[in-house]
Amino acid sequence: MKPRITLYSTTYCTYCLAAKRLLNERKIEFEEINLSGDDAQITTVKSSYGHSTVPIILLDGKLIGGFDELSEWDRKGQLKTALEAVPS
Repeated sequence: MKPRITLYSTTYCTYCLAAKRLLNERKIEFEEINLSGDDAQITTVKSSYGHSTVPIILLDGKLIGGFDELSEWDRKGQLKTALEAVPS
């Protein structure tokens, strides 16, 4: 079973675009949930995960953070390690 990456985003967020680009460049599959135009849902998701901005990036339902955290995980090799940790 592959770990699941979920990315909550909006279409007007440059950090969301950067996160999607990084995941695509690494050939990492992810589910994108676009919250554009739904302010109530954005507020709910932000408060659910305790993260104040989009993107909100989850690995198997657990918060990684936003683009900065995803980028740091990638730079340190943690992202690859986390994705390889679950047997297929």
